This record gives sequence, C-alpha cells and structure tokens, in this order.
Amino acid sequence: MLYTFIKFIIKKSLAIHYRKIKGINLSAMPKSGPLIIAASHPNSFLDAVIVASLVNRPLYFLARGDVFTKPWASYLLQFLNLIPIYRLSEGTENLHKNQDTFGKCYEILENKGAILVFPEGTSMVDKEIHPLKKGIARIAFGFLEKHDFREKLSIVTVGINYDNPKKFGNNIFVGFGTPFTLNPWITQYKENHNKAFSEFNQYLYYGLQKQVIEVDKEDFELFEALCQMDSSYKNQSLDRMILIAKNLKQLKIDAPNNYRKLKSNTLKTKGKLSNYGLEIKHLKHPVKISAFEIFINLILLPLSLFGFLFNTWPHFFGKKMANRLTEEYLQFTYSVNFAVATLSWLLFVIVLTVVFTISLGQWMLLITPVVLYWSLLAFKRLYKLLRKLYLVNRLNRLKFNEKEQYEIIEELKKTIRLRNDFELIPKD
Repeated sequence: MLYTFIKFIIKKSLAIHYRKIKGINLSAMPKSGPLIIAASHPNSFLDAVIVASLVNRPLYFLARGDVFTKPWASYLLQFLNLIPIYRLSEGTENLHKNQDTFGKCYEILENKGAILVFPEGTSMVDKEIHPLKKGIARIAFGFLEKHDFREKLSIVTVGINYDNPKKFGNNIFVGFGTPFTLNPWITQYKENHNKAFSEFNQYLYYGLQKQVIEVDKEDFELFEALCQMDSSYKNQSLDRMILIAKNLKQLKIDAPNNYRKLKSNTLKTKGKLSNYGLEIKHLKHPVKISAFEIFINLILLPLSLFGFLFNTWPHFFGKKMANRLTEEYLQFTYSVNFAVATLSWLLFVIVLTVVFTISLGQWMLLITPVVLYWSLLAFKRLYKLLRKLYLVNRLNRLKFNEKEQYEIIEELKKTIRLRNDFELIPKD
C-alpha cells in the first residue's frame, strides 16, 4: 500500500519535472514470476525512481552500502525496498555483508518478486556503458543453483537515456529489452563459475548496448544537432537515436577527417543560431502556436499564477539543498534535487491542507491538494506557451536579418549534405 502511494506521488512529480518519460517495448516486461532488471546507471537513484514509475509491479532495489551506515537511514531505506550491496571501495570489512544481501535477493525471487540491479556498479553522468560488475551474475546463478536449476528466472536489460541528465524539463527514453534466461550458461557455470560470469556479462553488455545511446562527452553537442536535423526527430525514436550515435562513433574511427569536417560545420551552424537563442530543431521543425492553446492559457491564467506563487518554491529549495548536500558527490545532485523538491512540495501540501481544513471546513481536505496540483500543471502549460512565444520572437528576429538567415540556412543545408554523404543515417 505504501509502495503504491509513493509510486503515485513520484509519477506525478516526474510529470512536473520532465517533459516526457517514454518507455519503449515496455510490454515485453514479465508481469509475474522471479525477475531481475539490469539497468544502465547515468543519474544516481533517480534512475531507480524512473524505472519503478514505468514498471507495473513492485520492485526491490540494490543500492550502494555506504548510504546505509546510519541506523535511521538503514531502516528507512529498507522500508522503501532498498537493499544494501557493498563494494570493495567501501571497505573489505563490509564485503561479508553481501551474503545477507544475496540471501535477501533469493528470498524475494522465491516469492516471485522483481529486483532492479545496476550492473555497472556506479553512477556516471554521461552517455556510455561502463564495465559491468559480477554482482548480478552471482545473484542470478546463485538463486538457480539453490533450486537445482529447476526455477525459471527472467532477466531484462533496460537502457535509461536522458536528453540531458544535468537538466530538468527534458525527455527521458527508457528502452526495455526482450526477457532472457540463464539456460545458455548453466552448463558452463557447473564447470567454471568465473567463465560463465564473464560470458553472461558480455551478453548483458550487448543487451544494454541495444537500449542505450552511447556518445563521447566531446561529441554530445554534435550528436544533439544531428538528432535535431533528423526527419524523425519529432517521433522521438530511440532506435533512430542509437543508430545516429553508433554511426557517429564509427565515423570518428574510420574517417577522422570527415568526422572533424562534419563537427566543425555543425558547430559553426549551431553557434550562429545560438546568437539568436535558437537551435537547429527550430529551423528544421518550426515552432507552432495554435489559437486554442492561447485561449486555454488565458482561461487558466488565474490558476497558473496561483501555481507560480504557491508551487515553484520547492524546486528552488530542492536545488539549493542539493547543491549544499552533494558538494563532494556531484553525481547525486539532480537526484537529491528531485527528492528534496518532491518531499518539500508534499509537506507543503499537507500543511496547507490542514490549515485550510481547520479554517474553512472538512470540504477543503480533498480540494486543497487537487487545486495545488492542477495549478502546478496549469503553470507548466503557461511556461510552455511563454517559451514558444519567446522562440517565435527569436525566429522573427532572424527573419529580419535576411543575410544572416540565408547564411545559416545554407550552412545547415551543407551540414545535412555532409551527414548524408558520410551515411550517418539513411537519407531523408
């Protein structure tokens, strides 16, 4: 019951913080039976929150052991379905505790439960899959061995892809792989545990590669621009973005001169557009504002202003607290920001509901949280419209400078020709 309530709150908060969270091939996820989800890990514990919001069954999560050091934290985290896993970097004296962790995992799987594991073992804010640890293999094979390999255990790879993991308000694409079992490695495991672990991890790595956009840090701007040029950009196809990233990496290896030429030309175009506060997507896929959109926002304007006055402060408070709490662990900044903002807003709603209920009557008990949430959605809608109006103004400014507009469009056409000539994606 508590898990369901927390999941409901988190889903609503995610809808406020991000433009869209899209689960691809989500229907492949087994709805029952023992399950291990192996996910990429680009953004700390926010990754677990996002996967849990999409999967329609309760999840247990393996989390780094050093966050369980304080008794109150350990109690609270385990109450929220988190299980500690200890790494060598957290001290050899703690490694023996992993036997208890494995035992807990076996118990969950025996009860047909689902466990979310991040096989990379650490969170890195980038677009890359890092070497996998053996923890997930030990749990999976250990569970089957305990049951003489008669149990069926499903494993699913999940790739979590942020437009930009260092920014709220963008899109998140979560790719779910096809479930598989350990059957291909059972014979090998009986003969040589380590070799079976190694071959299983290699398969797991390839599975993650099919769901994860991998881009070198120095190429993120180039990759983003290439995606914005793509005719399928508005369809938000994860497969297409993975293809662009893969071909870009290959071009960099096979034809470094072509890669440098493409990058130079693309960033030149991007730089000229940035002088007007624009991006390539605003030329390739023009901003449109409907009369209906303006009308709805005018109708909801009082509610939107109410939402701005009463709802935006938790986000700024969360940002301030996150910067203070994560000075030494920057990879946690956006996760902590999200957690503090969500908790602050929830506490604020509870306090305001109590005050209004005491002051105005019991009928405010349900109305207050509903109005606060609706006003926040209304403000988000208004902000989206204001952003569009700003972009339309920027586009009009560019149109007034006909020479600059002509040069930018010609540069963009040249970049698109280069992209096609270098076969980064199928030609439009």
